[in-house]
Amino acid sequence: MGKVAFGREGAECTRWSYSLEYHQSSIAPLAFIFLKPAGVTIYLPFPLVAPNIAYETTRMFCGWRLRGDSCATFIILTIFAFMIGGFVGASIQYATSQNIYDPTIRDYIRRQWEAERRGWERERLRKREEAVERRRQWEAEEERERQREEEEAAERRRERESEEEREWQRELEEAAERRRQWEAEEEARQRAQTHWLALESSQHCERYGTRKYWAKMGPLAGGYDPMKACWTSEIEIHGRKMKLTYCEDKGADHGVYGHWIVDFDEGGCHPWWEGFTDKGCTASGSGLRRFDAHLMNLDYADGWNVMCSSTPADFNGLHFNGAMSCVNVHCASPTYYASSNLITFRRIGGSGTQTNEGHCQILGYRRSLINQRSLSAPSPPFRSSAVFNLLHHYANLQPPVTITFEQLIKFTAYASRLKDDLLLVQPSSYSLSRGPPILSPAIQLFLSEACLIPLDAVPQIWVALANISWTTKLELASTDGNFEAAYRTFGHTRGISPPSHYCLNRSCRRNQQMMMKKCEVRKAVLFTAGHGAIPVHSLHLYCEYCKVNYHHNFRVVEGQRFYYDTLPDIIQVGEHQFAERKLINLWISMMLMAWTSATNCARIFNASMTEDVFPDWQFSLSVTSDQVYDGFTILSLLEDCISQQKTLVVPHGGASRDRFTEAICIRNNRLRLCSQPELYHYCKKCTRIFESFSTDPHRKTSVIVIDGVTVSHPCCGVPNCKTPLANNHHRFCPGHSHMNSICSIVGCSNPAVPGRKSCGHVDHQRIEDVHNERGQSRFQLKERYERSQLAHPNDAVGEQVTSISEIIDDDEEEEFEPGREGPVPVTPNSTASKPRIRAQFGRRRTHNEQLFVAPCGIIVARETFYHAEALYSVIFLFGSRYSLGNDKTNLPAAGYHARTHILRQQLFY
Repeated sequence: MGKVAFGREGAECTRWSYSLEYHQSSIAPLAFIFLKPAGVTIYLPFPLVAPNIAYETTRMFCGWRLRGDSCATFIILTIFAFMIGGFVGASIQYATSQNIYDPTIRDYIRRQWEAERRGWERERLRKREEAVERRRQWEAEEERERQREEEEAAERRRERESEEEREWQRELEEAAERRRQWEAEEEARQRAQTHWLALESSQHCERYGTRKYWAKMGPLAGGYDPMKACWTSEIEIHGRKMKLTYCEDKGADHGVYGHWIVDFDEGGCHPWWEGFTDKGCTASGSGLRRFDAHLMNLDYADGWNVMCSSTPADFNGLHFNGAMSCVNVHCASPTYYASSNLITFRRIGGSGTQTNEGHCQILGYRRSLINQRSLSAPSPPFRSSAVFNLLHHYANLQPPVTITFEQLIKFTAYASRLKDDLLLVQPSSYSLSRGPPILSPAIQLFLSEACLIPLDAVPQIWVALANISWTTKLELASTDGNFEAAYRTFGHTRGISPPSHYCLNRSCRRNQQMMMKKCEVRKAVLFTAGHGAIPVHSLHLYCEYCKVNYHHNFRVVEGQRFYYDTLPDIIQVGEHQFAERKLINLWISMMLMAWTSATNCARIFNASMTEDVFPDWQFSLSVTSDQVYDGFTILSLLEDCISQQKTLVVPHGGASRDRFTEAICIRNNRLRLCSQPELYHYCKKCTRIFESFSTDPHRKTSVIVIDGVTVSHPCCGVPNCKTPLANNHHRFCPGHSHMNSICSIVGCSNPAVPGRKSCGHVDHQRIEDVHNERGQSRFQLKERYERSQLAHPNDAVGEQVTSISEIIDDDEEEEFEPGREGPVPVTPNSTASKPRIRAQFGRRRTHNEQLFVAPCGIIVARETFYHAEALYSVIFLFGSRYSLGNDKTNLPAAGYHARTHILRQQLFY
């Protein structure tokens, strides 16, 4: 656009001012003249092709000196003329230049349109990219804001839970502190009222210079533990304050007694040694010398063995705390604890010979070391020089006696297995660190005959091989078989002893260095995997201080069996029956892999591994199915308790089949609710985790399928009663046993007639008669026998079945309808219009076993439905399944453990 301003001075044109502007347009170039006469603007367009003409024309007209408005009028008319001419010329030019049929014009228009389209596309893409970028920035900002809010919410939740847990801990500690203060004050008040009644002493000595005293605890304040008062009270004996040795609770009728072992100022318990006699060396080159002496001033009521082993002696400049070995030589009332050649005391002289006014004379074997160097230095485990000297000595005899190296190996292997037998004849204070110096006559005879060694050579060989036989248990390839053969041939039966000869009770005040010597030996049978059934002797040790009886697998305390914390190699499966652990594992493997029943496991063992070579043995050498099951149960419970670091405790009395019932129920409930890893299973096939923008971003949802499997078991006849039957042939549990005297017709509550299961109603008795006739028919019994599909006929009847009527299957509920001659059983052709009577003469069975199965195939839970597959039972099972807080992601840690602890308290305590 251009603009030209021009004007002319003069009187005639002073009121006019004008300017010229020209514009370039797409149609035609134009020029515009603006005239401003007296404040009025006149717009006149001219074609741009003649701007100079317009300019010159205007200048020419303005240059005239016209008067009035003549100049302006002329100019306007001229301009209008030019405008009309320019418009006509522009129209003609445009019409001739914009011909769309001209290829040049079309290409020009097309290029302009393509350029405009590309510009529009670029603009659209730019706007889209800007929108996407703004969206991305907005989403990133939203995500950061959401994460920040979640972190703040989680932090607040953790702080709140931590504060609640700390507050809960503070409350517990404060409550516990208040409880301790109250208990301490109450205990101090009650302890101030405790006292002992009259003090009594024993008539005989416990050991050298030691006597036992006891007293009864006086009346106590209500609620105070008498055993605690007993342990915390002192008494004055011989002018000294004495602490309690042990307490004994004799029940509510006799009270609590305290016992003290006093080892000072007991003049009546001081025997002495007299008449030391040198018996020479124990063996050539042994470095040991034996001395004999008589124990004087011994009361007949005192235990000669204990007094002999605890009475000190001093001679030849040496001091001994007690005799190494004691033998009862002469005694007015000799006491023997010998049984089945396991323990043998040698008695010398005539029976009942009385000397020293009825006091017993004890022969004590002393040893004195010739070389003082050997007194301080420990003896080597194997004296090779003594063995070679011994072999050389017997080789030079006339005729020579040959002792081979194989005999010495057998001697060492056999003697290493007789450690428990050797300890029984030793004093209670004997140390287990080294073997005894002298063997009992019974063991000497057994080793002589089993190893084919002269009897007089056994003591000398024992001196040479005692330490290695005592500290090492040789395991030779042929030792087990030869050892069992030697047992059978020479009559020295194998012994099964407790794992320790010392009392394991920590609260026992018995000297921990003194072995238990009171024992009981009983005949038994051991079932082994390699040698079948062999006769053995079972040894029980008894602690007279804490009244605990120690067996091979357990100890008995106040009628309860406390099994040891280690897994034994031999397990007691009956009162007089034992089984090796590897044999029990073999039975378990047969049950799992080959589906072998306990009865067939027992039959296989009896048929293949039991030999009838001990016809005179007190107990049968055949294993029973109950013993197989007991071995399976005991081993499983022991393994479970060891894994849980707990002690298996069961009643000592009662029937064997009922002894482990409570322990099995506790274990099964714990495994069902707490210990199986399938309870906490979730995977991608059965679980989905949904993420959202809420305060709970991770919500876990598991899917399960619930279905029942018809596996029925005998149960109580009362609907939904879960108490187990005392016997599988009973109709009702012990809590509903009174229902046996009620009529068996469903809906009838009349008492049953004695000898019948129905009441006095005529139709009810006829129904029972029809039921009995159907059950006793020959074809029915044959059909039931064939339906049992048993390979052995004996398996059809249990060991506790006394009548054939007990095995008749009356579990199904029967229906009857009225007939002409009385009620008749309902048949498929019976009409539904007749009233029907239902009867239940036999046991009721459970409805089904309900399973919780995840879509991935894992069985999450199982429960027994007793009466029906009802919706309430399914809901209850669902609640018990998820009541432990298995979904830990939805529960705080403190709440999860608290709920688990509360549920365990309700279930197991």
